[in-house]
Formats: sequence, structure tokens, C-alpha cells
Amino acid sequence: MVKKGRPWLVPALAALLALVVIVVVWSLLQIESAPYRLLPGGGRLVLEAVSYETPVMFIEGPAWKKRLYPALPTSLRQRLGLRTVTTSARPGCVGVTLRRSGLGRAAHAAMLLDSHGCASSPRHQDDGPEATTYHFPLVPRDQPELRLQVLSPTRVPIGPPFLFSNPAFGPCPSWVPESYPVSRRSGTFRVVIDGWTLGDVPDNRNPYPGRPQPLVPGSLVSYRITDSVGLPIHWRPISVSISDAGGGTWRYFHRLRQQPYGSILLPVGLCREATAYRVKIGWAPISWSEPRMFTLKDLSLPQLQRPRKVRLASDLTAVFSAVPYPRGRPSVQGVVTSTQPGLGLMVGVAHRGRTYATGAEYAADAPATQPFRIWLSKETGRFDLIFYVRTPHFTEFQIKPGSRSPT
Repeated sequence: MVKKGRPWLVPALAALLALVVIVVVWSLLQIESAPYRLLPGGGRLVLEAVSYETPVMFIEGPAWKKRLYPALPTSLRQRLGLRTVTTSARPGCVGVTLRRSGLGRAAHAAMLLDSHGCASSPRHQDDGPEATTYHFPLVPRDQPELRLQVLSPTRVPIGPPFLFSNPAFGPCPSWVPESYPVSRRSGTFRVVIDGWTLGDVPDNRNPYPGRPQPLVPGSLVSYRITDSVGLPIHWRPISVSISDAGGGTWRYFHRLRQQPYGSILLPVGLCREATAYRVKIGWAPISWSEPRMFTLKDLSLPQLQRPRKVRLASDLTAVFSAVPYPRGRPSVQGVVTSTQPGLGLMVGVAHRGRTYATGAEYAADAPATQPFRIWLSKETGRFDLIFYVRTPHFTEFQIKPGSRSPT
């Protein structure tokens, strides 16, 4: 008697083997080749790219897309949705790109740590559909490795920090700091820097009304200003520029006039072990006393339908035009450009014996351009446009944070 076989057994075993192979291959494709951290709500943050002043291209999506991309033709890549992404880059900044994967897309922040444990918050943050690039200024160039600590929205660390090579690593000269107190004269006044201390400061770059500002790594500069005979005068900072020995620069203009007189809060992390930094501060009087004034008389909105360019002085040029609003108020907007360092600008309109103005503050250690916009009424006929211009003074110091004069 011949025993009957099982014809279904071989196909079943072959199918099972194929399924096992598919599962194994798929699992291998899912394994992240780049370092990652698990988010509290699920999902991952993957360290995708690190660069210095240059963009980096990477393949968008999970690990299996990265492994399949090189082996597929262009037409098939497009059908499967495989594409590359180029990160953003900022001058003088180290850019770190984190990709979000999985179901968890919880908000997060990041902080850069150097070998001394000194922390720095990003100066810029570029968000994409799946990735975020953080840009850190004033990164120590004499340190071969850096760390990135991922933080929750409440600034709680998420996992251990990422460790990676410093893309800005290279030779870095040493600067000798001046001893506190440090003084400079500019025109008829004298600026004294009493100290520069490190610590957490409110991040007032992006204020939210009614909410306390989060604390970020920063510093506090203490100063005094006196006139030629030593009496206090009320000037205030309107710009700060910090440079390190490696060529990095960080500039700050935001909300300086809201800070307490005699101190400058700077939301930028610095290294306490750095030899010195060069700090350039732009100063202007608190009141708009004795500005340079330029008046363009007898204008009308129909005259300004096309942009108009006027040379106010040898170092000042204004370009402006009228902006009509069918259901609202018209306005005049434009820009004033100065060939001199720094620019403080206020624009006014004189109409029917009444003058009203809008003010703006700007100062930079390079030629400056300041936009403006001033609103008018529909009934405005002929009017005068008045430009009030104020040029700040600049003082530069070579100092080291973390110390203070005994005074």
C-alpha cells in the first residue's frame, strides 16, 4: 500500500520561509543607523546631520528609505516617495538637524554642551515637516567633540546627550582679557563695564504676553555711563555684538530698551573657560533729543503710487511708496539706508497742523537699513513726511565672562 504524500507541505514551507525572510529584511531596514533618542510620548528623535556654515543633504524618512534609496532608479524613488532634503545653514553657526520619526511628535528643545559643561541655546531654529535644524553661534573651535542635550518643553533632559565631532574644530588663537572695571570714552561720555556674569536669563527674544519667559543659558553685563565730568547720563544699549577668537559672531538687538538700566541680559550661552570675547555695544540716548531731521514737504498719496527714492543726506537714502487699502487706512512704507554704522529712525507725518510719528530702533556695526511704516487716514490730503535720524555710539571691550569688579 502506497502512502499518500502531502502536496501542500512544500509550498507552505516555502511561503513560511519567504515570510520569515521578508520580516527579517524589513526589521533590518527599520534599524536606525544614526543615533536616536526616544520621546516620552512615543517616536524617536534621530541625529540626522551636523555641519558648520554649510548645508547638508540627507534622505528624508525612516531607515528603510535610506537603505533603499541608493539601490533604486530615479523613477522608482519618486513613486515610493523617496526624496532628499538639504539642511539650512547660518554664517558662524554649527547646525544640528534632528529628524522626528514614529507616532510621537511631541515638542522638544535642544541645548549644546561643550567639554566644560557650558551650555548654549540655539540662535536660530528652522522647522521642517519631519526635521528641525538648530543653529548654535560662538561654538568653541578648540574642542574636538560637542554634545547636544534634547529637552522637553519644560526643559527636562530627554535621555543622554548626543555626542559628535565638532565640525568647527580647528586652530584658535588666545585673547588676553582686560581686567574689570573696563572703561571706554566715546564722544563726550564714558562707559564702564563692571562685570560679566554667567547664568540662566529669561529668553525674551520671542515674548508671549501673560506668560513667564523660559530661562535659557545666558549672561548679565553690568555697566555705568557718565559724562565728561563723571555725572551719570541716561544712555542705553540698542545693540550688542559678541565675537570669539575662532571667528564666530553673535548679534543681539531684541528688547534691549525694556531691560533695567545698568544691566544687559543676553540669552546666549558662553564658555567660562574661553580666553576672552570681544563685545561691541551700540549706545543711544533714552530720549530723542537733538536728532537729525529731514522734511519732505507737500506730498500726497497719489504722488506716491510708485516708489520714490530721495537722498536725505550724503550718508542717508530713503525709498518709500503709498500702500492703499480699499476697506482700511492707507499707509506710507519704505526703508531708510545709512552708509554709516548704526541707525536709529523715527518717521513722522505733519497734517493740518498736527504731527504724529512712529519709532523704530536699530543699530549695527555695519551699514544699516531700517524699514518703516506709518498709517494715514483716507481724508489725508497734502502732508509732510519727516525723518528723525539718530546715530548711536559704539564701544568695544575684550573681556571674559564669569567675573566682576569688586565695586
